[in-house]
Parts: sequence; C-alpha cells; structure tokens
Amino acid sequence: MSVKKIPVKGVARISEQTIRKCAGIYEGINILSVNLYMARKRLLAIPWIAEVQLKRLFPSEIRIYVKEHEPVAVLDLGQKFIISRLGKIYKKHSESDPDNLPVVLGLKYSDIGESNEFDSIPFKAVINVLQFGQQFESVIPNNVIKSISVDREIGVTLYIMPDNSQIRANRIRLGYDNYVEKYKRFKNLLVYFEKQEDFLKLDSIDMTNLDRVVVNPIRTESLAGDNKEV
Repeated sequence: MSVKKIPVKGVARISEQTIRKCAGIYEGINILSVNLYMARKRLLAIPWIAEVQLKRLFPSEIRIYVKEHEPVAVLDLGQKFIISRLGKIYKKHSESDPDNLPVVLGLKYSDIGESNEFDSIPFKAVINVLQFGQQFESVIPNNVIKSISVDREIGVTLYIMPDNSQIRANRIRLGYDNYVEKYKRFKNLLVYFEKQEDFLKLDSIDMTNLDRVVVNPIRTESLAGDNKEV
C-alpha cells in the first residue's frame, strides 16, 4: 500500500513541499513504513511550527495538520527573538520576519526560564500587556505599540507608534500590576480627553498608581511642565 495523497493543512509561512520533505513523507512510500511519531518530531523542530498532527488514512493517504506560531513581539536581548501570542520565545528574529511587531526592551536572559516560562515579574508583565493587546477591541492593541520598555524598578512603559491617532498618547507607563483596572481607566481617560477641544494628543500618561494618575498633554500651544493629575 503506497501513499498517493499527502494533504497539508494550516500552513501560511511554510510551504507544503517543505512540510512533506521535513516529515519524510512522499508519494509512493509504503504507508505502513511511515513513522508518524518521528515525522511529527521532525516537524516540531521547525521554529514556526507550534503544533502538528498526522493521520494515516488507509489505503493511501497521510494527512498533516499544522498550527503555526503567531508572532506578537520582538524580544531584544542584544540578540533579537520572536515571541508568540502564547508567550513562547520560539525563534531568532530574521529579516524575513514581520517588521511591524512591538519591540520589547529592558529584559534580561535571567528573566526567562529554561523552558520559556514566565519566571520573572518583568517577563510576566510583558506577556500580560501583549495578551491584553490581542483582545478584541483592546484599548491598546499590539499593532499601535512601537516598543515595550521594562524598568526594573517602575515596571512597563508602552511607546506608541508616532503616526497613531487612536491612542492619542506618545507613551503610557503601566507599572507592574492591576492591568485590568488600568486599561479600563485609560479607556475612560481617552473618552474624557476626546471631549476636550484643546487636547489634541497626550505626551505621556503615568498609571503606575491608579490613585494618582498623571498626564502630560500636548496642547495646540506648547505649555512646558503642564502636568495634571486626574
């Protein structure tokens, strides 16, 4: 019984031909001789692949189901890596990777566990922010974030794309905790500032302490040192 069909499902960044070749499955091979366990293991060694399932369908078909990693950020540790939507660091960054991902700065190798677990407070904070940014209608979606800076003492600061009109802020300091309430408060602040004719954009907003939120607006006229608590 030889293999006549090898359909591959779920690939976007990797060609079906590459998948079949890496799996070692080709038309004409004896269907009983294919080691599905080893084929799956070889496919999982491809950096972009997150999950693989293979099915042997007699008399002549082997189906390959692939789930690729979805990149959400670039982690800069001196050397750049890609972070998936699940928070896994799964490959080194290359020129062919998406160039519109937020860049994470300020983390160290010691912040990341041996199995890419969220072992440190700074790394957990970054992953939480990225996960909030993936949510439907997030008030700060990941695609408007230019970079995520981590300060060991004060926590996370988001730097927004300069041409963005949705957020109306250049940078947002979030600290390390209570992100659910901070995102709600930020949404309310945007609604408030949108009603103020002289507030075209916010230079910065510090939400480290929700009891003392400080904003620095950019007005139609430059007002140096015009900080406000809200």
